[in-house]
Amino acid sequence: MSRLAVEQIQSYAGHKGAIFALCADEENNCFYSAADDGIVVKWPLDADNNTGEGMLSVGRAVYALSIVPEKRQLWVGASDGKIYVVDTESRKLISTLSAHTHAIYQLKYEPTHHQMWVLAANGWLSLIDTEKLTTSFSRQIHSENLRSLVFHVDQAFIGSSDHSIRQYGIDSPDKETYKWEAHSRSVFSLLIHPGAHYLMSGGMDAQLAICDLKQEYILKRKIPDHYIKVNDLSLSTSNDN
Repeated sequence: MSRLAVEQIQSYAGHKGAIFALCADEENNCFYSAADDGIVVKWPLDADNNTGEGMLSVGRAVYALSIVPEKRQLWVGASDGKIYVVDTESRKLISTLSAHTHAIYQLKYEPTHHQMWVLAANGWLSLIDTEKLTTSFSRQIHSENLRSLVFHVDQAFIGSSDHSIRQYGIDSPDKETYKWEAHSRSVFSLLIHPGAHYLMSGGMDAQLAICDLKQEYILKRKIPDHYIKVNDLSLSTSNDN
């Protein structure tokens, strides 16, 4: 396997605790970060400028961020179960939603139905209507924490702390259509290959698993890629590898 060449372009410093979430805002040429210090910061992508702009301070750890681009909103999920909706231009707080009573680990916007999918502790899944800012669906699908989420066509895949990945129809979140154990510990990250052929997952077991979407999710390969947990996955846009 060829070595991956990595070049540091810029570093951003400002948080006073572990950084738990990053979120790109392509329209505004920036990204957002959230950390254990309870602060959400907006950072310009300009490599000559590393001055962050505070967007929100909630006084508790923030684990999840998501953009609703057509409404120019940043959604912030906190460790106490609250969701904060912020205007990305004015930085004004639009709404505070009491979505859950425990930590929110993932926010993922589904634009077709204008819904924010919310993954929380103790196995709770909620869908929030981003137009009305009301909860359209809420259900405890398992007793373990829900950690990761990815959409593919009309399907949603959810990784959880019971080592499993679950499949749901985007139109029918109340019906689990498939489930399999992908890791020996929590599934922290999910990623669909752009060719729509593989579902990749990273877990607390420090493994990278690759499953075939066209062959009943058969495990194609498992890579002991790290010494500690795999918190997130992303693909380079520079090539097809």
